[in-house]
Amino acid sequence: MSADNKLSLREKIISVIAGAVLGGFLWRVRGTHGFGAMWGIIMFSSLFTLFIISYYGNRAKIKYELIPVGTLLAMLTVPAWGCVNTFMGGVLRGTVSGTDGEELSTVINGWHGLWILLMTGFTLLYLYSVFIGSLFSLKEYKFYHYLIIAGVFLIVVYAAKLSFAHNLLKLIIPEVGNSFADGIRSAGSDETVKQVYIHHILSTSALKKIPYGRAYGETIEHISYMCGALAVLLTALIAFRDKVTAFVSCLINLSTACAITVSDVFLINDKVNTGNIIKDITLLPGFLKVTSWSLWEFFTGFISGLLIMLIIAFLPEKLTAGRHYKSESMISNKHIRFIYHLILVFGLCVFAVPVRAFGLRLADTLEAKCIINESFNDTLSIIIAAALGVIIAVIMFIILKKNIINKNLPVPVKEKPKVFSRKILPVLVLVILVIFLIPDAETISDFSQIKSPSAMFDLLTGEGYIANTFAVISGLLCFIYFTIRSKRKGAHR
Repeated sequence: MSADNKLSLREKIISVIAGAVLGGFLWRVRGTHGFGAMWGIIMFSSLFTLFIISYYGNRAKIKYELIPVGTLLAMLTVPAWGCVNTFMGGVLRGTVSGTDGEELSTVINGWHGLWILLMTGFTLLYLYSVFIGSLFSLKEYKFYHYLIIAGVFLIVVYAAKLSFAHNLLKLIIPEVGNSFADGIRSAGSDETVKQVYIHHILSTSALKKIPYGRAYGETIEHISYMCGALAVLLTALIAFRDKVTAFVSCLINLSTACAITVSDVFLINDKVNTGNIIKDITLLPGFLKVTSWSLWEFFTGFISGLLIMLIIAFLPEKLTAGRHYKSESMISNKHIRFIYHLILVFGLCVFAVPVRAFGLRLADTLEAKCIINESFNDTLSIIIAAALGVIIAVIMFIILKKNIINKNLPVPVKEKPKVFSRKILPVLVLVILVIFLIPDAETISDFSQIKSPSAMFDLLTGEGYIANTFAVISGLLCFIYFTIRSKRKGAHR
């Protein structure tokens, strides 16, 4: 960062590369035990927010209180994609077994599936992307602005789920509705697909028991999320009169749509049928002829991280350059500020996911080594996470009480958000990497059979572990780079 707080071209290029590597690492990790579903989104959004702030945080509008805002918004959009990621390959999975014991499936038009996958990607991080856009807007966002954004999104999403999303599904990918209708009839019901969906809107587990019910539910969700995303876009443009946030969020979501769709090649390249939009697999280079859910995850994060940071790097300097950072708080009451930082900034965004994941994965490893039995696994994981959580909570309570309650500081620690982000990032990456490397039963079994370096290489570069190898390398690179950067001269400006 130069004296006028503008990033040099070199720093912007490095930020884009680092964003890609970090994105790939985090998105692959979020697909593993302990980090999945909502917890993985918490991890990704929290660390990526810290990463962005570590580069562009030396500005008056960047406050500690904003760190959990992006995470909370991201938690509202955690879509399911266990079925839709095969649509582009022309495969519609029934997710229940047929009379022969095999999973039901049918061939669909891959081009129809492409539209659904693009919608999935566009809304993958939608509310989080709005948050990122707001960080660079000239408009000053308050907590109530984000509440309005979340409210508009949820209202439109549920309105769509209960009404017009079902009509849109018929237009975009009718095969899903038709297959679900057949599944309903085979279950002995004469209800329509819309009626069955609404009956089970709060019980997706029941929907999954009906042939093609899971696929129908996912598709309705993505269509509804798309409607919600468009409503939020209009809210930013019309109600908030904020072109910057609307433009940045739209670009980011086009990027994630591209990322998840391009990476889907790792899931559909072996599905050679009349519905696959890639009809001649021989046209693909050899290194793409790997069918791997994990590679799909890694490259979704890699491409998303790269494009998000590229978009930010190309923003006008009047939006990104530092402008007179001030140690001010968005919360005037010191007691509320104390609770906010303890529970959300540090509890949710920094410690919750690693602590929980450590308990779950360590318990699994102990079970795999026959140190504990299966029935004690869940109990032990709770005990480990609770004990570690209490210790950390006590330490943070003491630190925050001293700074916020006793000294009435506007910040939880005596550092700018940018400096704090630079320091905490390598620590969090290392912790997550170490937890990610805690082996499960399958990993222990696979590695116990290794007898030579060549066998180890074959295992790590095989379909089962290649994405994990990429993730570990990415995590190590991030840790090394973030550590060097946090200690470099000028890092504390």
